[in-house]
Amino acid sequence: MHIPAHRHPPVFLGAAAVGVASLLAAAPAQAGDFQPKRVAADARWLAFVNVEGILKSELGKFVTEHGGEIGLEFGEGDMDEIEAEFGINPLVDLHSVTVYGEGNPEENKNVVAVLETTAAIDEAIAQLTGAAAAQKAEKAKGDDDDNNGDITTIELNGHKVHVISDGDQTTYLQVRPGATSADRVVIVSLNREWMTKGLSVLDGKAASLASADKPAMNFKPVDGTLAFAVCSDLSWIEMDDDEDEAASAIIKGSKGIEAAYGESGGDLFIHLQLDTGSKEDAQNLSDIARGLVAMARLAGSKEPELKPLMEPMRSLELKTEGNAIILNLKHNTGDFIKALNAMAEAGKKAEKEEDEDSEKAEVKIGGGKSEGKKKDDDH
Repeated sequence: MHIPAHRHPPVFLGAAAVGVASLLAAAPAQAGDFQPKRVAADARWLAFVNVEGILKSELGKFVTEHGGEIGLEFGEGDMDEIEAEFGINPLVDLHSVTVYGEGNPEENKNVVAVLETTAAIDEAIAQLTGAAAAQKAEKAKGDDDDNNGDITTIELNGHKVHVISDGDQTTYLQVRPGATSADRVVIVSLNREWMTKGLSVLDGKAASLASADKPAMNFKPVDGTLAFAVCSDLSWIEMDDDEDEAASAIIKGSKGIEAAYGESGGDLFIHLQLDTGSKEDAQNLSDIARGLVAMARLAGSKEPELKPLMEPMRSLELKTEGNAIILNLKHNTGDFIKALNAMAEAGKKAEKEEDEDSEKAEVKIGGGKSEGKKKDDDH
């Protein structure tokens, strides 16, 4: 495996995140579990993905084996390419991803990603270290390619941290031992200040969601949760005000949002909650949401490929509680998978009928015979 100096292994690792979790409150933390002690107390948004748990879940196993039939794939080809490039396969070597920060991460870079991986990450780090040494030697000879990013090592909070600089972007990366000798914890950030903060939190020297008396967020996922995302400040979120100015204003002025997905007791569940600024705002958004759900059900009832999903849609519950609008869906996982299979079969049938109609249209345009056949008949 070779990692060019201008490529960013940690950038890929950080980008692997967005949303999702597994917390077993009564049990000691295992690889893949959400651990609030790893998240800074002043984080205003958080996303967690229990990759290992999702792949082992009933729906995860179905999508892994049959996702291509319904347009849902984990991208095996992409995983092979990533493994060839970076030495790790996210579907095998990545246990979980935790990403947290403040404000718009694309603008202020105030973001930290904490990943649980296997020891396979060591190979990528070895290659990164080798690339840094090679680059240093090239610079000494005066042969350094200015088009490649700079790879250096610095010390932060007593830890050796790899720094990759390429133009305006700087990535900080540190790897430390995990729960067992076969596990690793990787911390990545695009901001030196937040990298320092993240290291302090992992070292237990800075307040975390677990240790702070009043953390900025207080979300506790229920048992069986496999994915969640939480945000306590939505003012920075960009929306198209032209489409629905009223809804946009309500959302931007909301106090927080949370989303979760998981499986428990044979059922899968989805939870969405938006804490608005007032009961009136919650009711107005609820009315908009109910209209959208009704339109989706109407459209689905007329589309053969979507009809199998109408039964799970009936499990959808939309309600308001005080200033909050809440959407819950709970449905038997086996029945949901059957609905996905039925949707796949309906899709295949529709595609076959479309191909047959196209063939009939071509024959009709040609008068039922090809030009070659017509000439043979003329003779």
